[in-house]
Amino acid sequence: MNLPEGYTARSAVGHDLDAVAALWDAWDLAYFGETDGSNRVGLQYEWGSPWVDLERDTRVVQMGDGTLAAYVFDAKRDPGDRFDVGAVVHPAHEGRGIGSAILAWTEEKSRAQLAPSMSMPLWNATGAPNEGGIRLFEAHGYRHVRTFRQMVIDLDPSFEAGPAPGNVTVRGYVEGADDRAAHAVLDEAFSTHFGYISEPFEEWWEHQRADETFDPSLGFVAEADGQIVGASINGSIDGTGWIYEIGVGQAWQRRGIGRALVRHSFALFAAAGVKVARLGVDTENVKDALGLYRSVGMREAREWRVFEKRIEAD
Repeated sequence: MNLPEGYTARSAVGHDLDAVAALWDAWDLAYFGETDGSNRVGLQYEWGSPWVDLERDTRVVQMGDGTLAAYVFDAKRDPGDRFDVGAVVHPAHEGRGIGSAILAWTEEKSRAQLAPSMSMPLWNATGAPNEGGIRLFEAHGYRHVRTFRQMVIDLDPSFEAGPAPGNVTVRGYVEGADDRAAHAVLDEAFSTHFGYISEPFEEWWEHQRADETFDPSLGFVAEADGQIVGASINGSIDGTGWIYEIGVGQAWQRRGIGRALVRHSFALFAAAGVKVARLGVDTENVKDALGLYRSVGMREAREWRVFEKRIEAD
């Protein structure tokens, strides 16, 4: 990595987790005015993924005294799909050429993994307030392909789940009994979503169990005609309730089941004294998920933009 003078790069190691999370927290404070507590958990989940090799897929940029100034992740989950990149530069070290060096490293690394005459998309993302980062992407040939938002709702103990649609029962997730059916319905629900890559049950379940915030007792399933037709996988991070995954089988969509799962999740959080709940949404979701979340009282808290560049083999 061709870094400015005074900086060096190395692969991330396990004990860097807290320092890298602190980098993201500092960035969030600078650009969003808050931290949501999810950065450490997200990194832990990412680093625990079966398709990630820290030595190969990560770099931390540090100063001579070992202080971390930046972090980058570049991995390919599906051999034939795309490269996914995530990077952050501490606000105090922006404007020194570190971002450009990171961008060049991700492209070079990705290109080296391509067979002759092959090409593949490389995705990168940044928060909407990061105008400098967006200009950097555009100057290097990236195009904006998608926008995601984080939604948030304030809760109090009076929040009620309300009724489920007719012939549908919403109940708590039962670990050991609902796992495969919940995975199957989520996989089906997400199969038409932008950028989704299907994950086999065993891999998905191992990944869930490795996440220290995964708590099946906070999840719900929707049943109809004796089968699970929807599910929500939920968790709690530093007192904030999170809906990690929520989906309804395609034949059962647009019947109010997703809304019922959301409201049951929020009601459970509220009854436990949780005051804030969050989730992420694709703003161009064809099922109008954004409209659904707004209808239950959520508001937009953050916006992230995904950029794409097609990488060609040398």
